[in-house]
Amino acid sequence: MVSRLEEASNGHLELKDVCEARMPRKRNPQLIMYDVPVIEGDRDAEEATFLRYSNSFPDSWDIRVLFKRPGRGPFKHWILSVPQEAFNLLKGSSWAFYGFGSLKFREFSEPLRCYKCLKFGHLRVNCSVPKELCSRCTGEHSHMECTATTVACRICKEYNRRSGTGPKVKTDHSAMPARCPIFVREKVELGRHTNYGLKKCVRH
Repeated sequence: MVSRLEEASNGHLELKDVCEARMPRKRNPQLIMYDVPVIEGDRDAEEATFLRYSNSFPDSWDIRVLFKRPGRGPFKHWILSVPQEAFNLLKGSSWAFYGFGSLKFREFSEPLRCYKCLKFGHLRVNCSVPKELCSRCTGEHSHMECTATTVACRICKEYNRRSGTGPKVKTDHSAMPARCPIFVREKVELGRHTNYGLKKCVRH
């Protein structure tokens, strides 16, 4: 049925020149490389070859730097998208060759999340919420300014409200990743939509 819908949409006279229907593709595995040294010279060239030659990866493998986070001092943590072949070669280790040294890494399996409104699916730069929302309570302020004496997860409260008479989750925790069951659920779902190539157990 899915194939028939895809063929019908792509063969439609009014739609075929406007959009293309295709089966959803799984995301490539992602890695976070810790404390990458500051790059001197052509940064784009360095990013394009990052890890490739030091680990003898073929040029045809699509290894891309998605974004970066602050690391220790002047260093940066790099989040990479890597093909399943590279992931399966590196898994089981926590170090990858880089130049004459090595870098510590782990799988990056965090769902895309905005730390302004705390919802999933977008980043702070794309957020339309006018004020920062607290991760400790349901107030419209930074968690740094929170004076609430008890914590309450706004994400789980919203989930319970939308579920109606359905099953509920506990809300007596902050909205930060380690405590929020909705975040854990999103992380497990992300693992199901990642192209590992080989069967892989998703750790909770």
